Amino acid sequence: MKKTLLIIAALTVSFVLSSSDFKGEPMEEHPSFVMVQAAEAFERYQAWKGEDETVVFPILTDLHSHDIYTYQHIGYIAGTTTLFHYDFMLNLGDIGLNIGPSHTSKEHANKVKRLTRSEMDKFPGVTLYAAGNHDWDAGEGEFHTSQELSDLFQKPALKYAGENLHLTPGKVYYYYDIPEKNFRVIILNSEGTETQHDKYYVFDDEQVEWFKALLDETPSDMNILLACHYMPHPNGRWHNTPADYTLESNQNMMALLSDYKTRRNIIGLFCGDSHFNMHEVENGVNYFITESYGVCYDEDLMPGTKHVLFDYHETLCCDIIAVKPSKHLVHTFRMGAGGSDFDYEFSY
Repeated sequence: MKKTLLIIAALTVSFVLSSSDFKGEPMEEHPSFVMVQAAEAFERYQAWKGEDETVVFPILTDLHSHDIYTYQHIGYIAGTTTLFHYDFMLNLGDIGLNIGPSHTSKEHANKVKRLTRSEMDKFPGVTLYAAGNHDWDAGEGEFHTSQELSDLFQKPALKYAGENLHLTPGKVYYYYDIPEKNFRVIILNSEGTETQHDKYYVFDDEQVEWFKALLDETPSDMNILLACHYMPHPNGRWHNTPADYTLESNQNMMALLSDYKTRRNIIGLFCGDSHFNMHEVENGVNYFITESYGVCYDEDLMPGTKHVLFDYHETLCCDIIAVKPSKHLVHTFRMGAGGSDFDYEFSY
């Protein structure tokens, strides 16, 4: 406990937040819980890391900030880099650009964009973004284009990443390299909007061909981490039944990953969307879901999954992912709700 208190004292983070844009009760300007919960997770991470080199990053997803204050948690997590020294930040979508039922104006949606981007800019490094289904849908039948999403949430990363960030013009799938750690992150678009005639939760044909070509040219010893919003593994679904075209696309993607796992150093596929936690291994491939800020109830849980309910005003809910490339090990550390009970460790 003494060590945790020393870490908290050393963590000097300024959280200057605006609470005047939305109606309702604002969150605290300087929430002490952020430092306390970050220090607890960092202590576990530090003990596991030892002297080994790691690639470490937080995953945020499913903030659904269209009419609540969850966008502020992006800034909270950004502040914790003073402890973890993240290699990048991962945002897996459902920021909440869709307009809520009580807010039907584009003006409100633009506020979400502006406030979200402002919070993302508090992170002094590369934020990698994957499109979520609630980022495409702008309400009442209007959709953001791939180009709009890329311009707003992907292109700003070029400021820090430079030539290591390889955007695909007009698309929302791309890759990012950390050459000094022999590490590649590939961001996929699991939504399918625009390219597959309004079919949702699919990896479109053009993207799959791009993905296979990229894997073919990736060195066999390079560590490859994959990420997208929607989980193709069947245990990652909500209780509803996906469309046949979704099932076919997901099965094809899983078969593709299994094939390349025998020839490439694939760490696993990391996703959000489901609002619960899951780790499954299928044909040697790791599939991991973080609940992050998504709300879930017992009736929505699938076998082998779990979640924890929490109060945004008092609790973080963010998984920190740490990879030891030299030992082919992954460990996740829950920062906030659930604590160490939601930590996972697996190999690749």
